[in-house]
Amino acid sequence: MKLLTISIAAYKAEEYIVKALESIIGSKYIDKIQVVVVNDGSKDGTVNIVKKYIDRYPTIVDLIDKENGGYGSTINASLQIAKGRYYKLLDADDWFNTSELDKLVEALESTNADIVVSDYCRYYERNGLTENIKTLKVEYDHIYDVKELNTFTINPALTVKTQIIQGQIKITEKCLYTDVEFCAKAIIKANNFVYFPYCVYCYRIGREGQSVSSEGRMKHIAEHEYIIKELYETAFDKIQNEESKNSIYRLFSEHIKYYAFYAKPNKDNLNRFISFCKYLKNNAPEAVNYLNKWSKKCYKHPKIYYLPTCIFIRCGHKVKKLFRKKDLK
Repeated sequence: MKLLTISIAAYKAEEYIVKALESIIGSKYIDKIQVVVVNDGSKDGTVNIVKKYIDRYPTIVDLIDKENGGYGSTINASLQIAKGRYYKLLDADDWFNTSELDKLVEALESTNADIVVSDYCRYYERNGLTENIKTLKVEYDHIYDVKELNTFTINPALTVKTQIIQGQIKITEKCLYTDVEFCAKAIIKANNFVYFPYCVYCYRIGREGQSVSSEGRMKHIAEHEYIIKELYETAFDKIQNEESKNSIYRLFSEHIKYYAFYAKPNKDNLNRFISFCKYLKNNAPEAVNYLNKWSKKCYKHPKIYYLPTCIFIRCGHKVKKLFRKKDLK
């Protein structure tokens, strides 16, 4: 049995997949790792690249080549063939710090916790800078009750015992932002967690077309709304930690900001925003506590404040871009 299964979601990833794979293959504990690359319907060179790795590492690398089904479908597919005692996600355009991955594997050998939380770093594509993110402020290598885990929006930091999720959870398909759904559903199934201060995951931010980029958020705003509603309706009452419940409220309030910052200021988006505000008032009014002053005005009086706010913010973005271009010259 392998110790760790790493599931790599790949879509049009030929430019990045080698770096992701090499960051794992370079581990001194590679024989204890299963790598499952799920090609989610892309027709570029991703599959051919992965097949070369399978030829070199037939007992380590597996490939699932399937029709496009969205990020959640890659999790569902890889979980079906996961052989590792633990399971971890990696996007094809991200990578692992190999030496820190080695430390994580050593930690997995000695722990039996349901959830293993580690640190991660953000890599900013625009300027090449990195930022280390400390995930939790708790004692490391100590088993805590899952009730004490005060957030679930920590996908890059999460490693999960396979048996608590394999055949136990199903992630929404044909939809983005399901990494948050995965975290919430995994944590609900867990009894305990442990934290190790290893900066394993390197998370790329700012790639054009990325779902967390401004362009991606604008394009997929309806999917973001669907997922947070799904989380609220299926997971909220099962979450044991109050701060984790507050994280869902923060997702609702964040979504209001998404509409203001990323949605085009038109009548259709105004109507969608009004509908979302009505849902919030009827189902999760506590989320209003996490809104800033201007967002509250948009929430309470959308017909008056929403469109002017969108226009003002988008004008501000354009001015910033102009100054940024001047700075680069």
